[in-house]
Amino acid sequence: MITLYTLLAVEKVMDKLERRIILDELLPLLWDNKLQDPDVIQATVNIYRVMLTDSKKYGLSVNLMATRVMPSLLPLTMNAALHLDQFTSLLEVLQEMLDTIDR
Repeated sequence: MITLYTLLAVEKVMDKLERRIILDELLPLLWDNKLQDPDVIQATVNIYRVMLTDSKKYGLSVNLMATRVMPSLLPLTMNAALHLDQFTSLLEVLQEMLDTIDR
C-alpha cells in the first residue's frame, strides 16, 4: 500500500520535480520496483504516461525507453491480475513509446 500511495503522490507532483530528481531518483525507483499488484502497475503506467507528454522535460530519452522502461513494462502484459482497462492502458503506453522510438 505504501508503494501505491507513494506513486500516486509522485504522479500529482511530477510537474514540480526537477529533471535531475526524475532521472536520478524516480526512474530507478520505477525500474527496481517489483510490479505485481495491478494498482501499482497502473500508477506506474500513469507516471510514464505523464512523462511521455513532455519527454524532454522529464528526461525520458529514446535510449532510456528502449533499454530500461520498455523491458521493465513488457513482462507486465502477462499479469493475469490486470483488469481490461489496466491492460489496455499498459499497452497504450507501450505503443506510444514504440511510436516515439520509431520517430
